[in-house]
Amino acid sequence: LVDLTISAKLPTVAIKCFGLERCVTFAHVWLHQRTGAPLINVHCEPLPGGRYRVVFHPRIEFPAGASLQEMAQACWDQFEPVVRKNPAPWLWMYKHWRYRPLAANLAAYPFYANISEDFERRLDEGARNLPPMTSKVKLPMVTPA
Repeated sequence: LVDLTISAKLPTVAIKCFGLERCVTFAHVWLHQRTGAPLINVHCEPLPGGRYRVVFHPRIEFPAGASLQEMAQACWDQFEPVVRKNPAPWLWMYKHWRYRPLAANLAAYPFYANISEDFERRLDEGARNLPPMTSKVKLPMVTPA
């Protein structure tokens, strides 16, 4: 779940991924909060002969009072170095950066990334440590030229 991009219209949080902002699910950290179950990242590495190695990462510890956004970010931060080291198994066919922040450098984001009021709300929630889906940020009206 750590790398699953979700629409900003749905219950999501914004995290930094490879230096860019994106919306991800917080289902795994919500479940951790509700049940107390440990959060352990797991990934598979391909081996010769069509086999795979299952790799378990150390349990992720969170400070008391950590927000869903902070916990989701911590999960990604543990996983990102694995992808950086060997990106080939993570051939992501879906669009991870569907949105870009209003103030972002256009060249930093893929051509398909769009501005979204819902995404700006997720960014606002992270910046102000608000619960998910509570921001009321509105984008300014833009009149066509």
